[in-house]
Amino acid sequence: MRGVYFSGGGEPCTYKGLGNAIKKLKENVVEVALVTNGTLFEKAGMLDFAQYINYIAVSVPSCQPEMYKRITGVDLVDIVLGLASKVKN
Repeated sequence: MRGVYFSGGGEPCTYKGLGNAIKKLKENVVEVALVTNGTLFEKAGMLDFAQYINYIAVSVPSCQPEMYKRITGVDLVDIVLGLASKVKN
């Protein structure tokens, strides 16, 4: 089995066309994995492509809102923690 792993030192969901690339890979029998910080997944339209991803890992520095904001500089912990249920649906 062939596979592609999207990750890196940033958020892969910033790349335009990522969803279409993932769909194309899946159509060509390539397994796809994605490592995301979860902040842009929904905003980038990736929920529409989640069904084509074999493995999604969400990097969460803290589940405590105050600590998450202190580490990341943004108050997005609720968006990140809510991602799993949205992908599941």
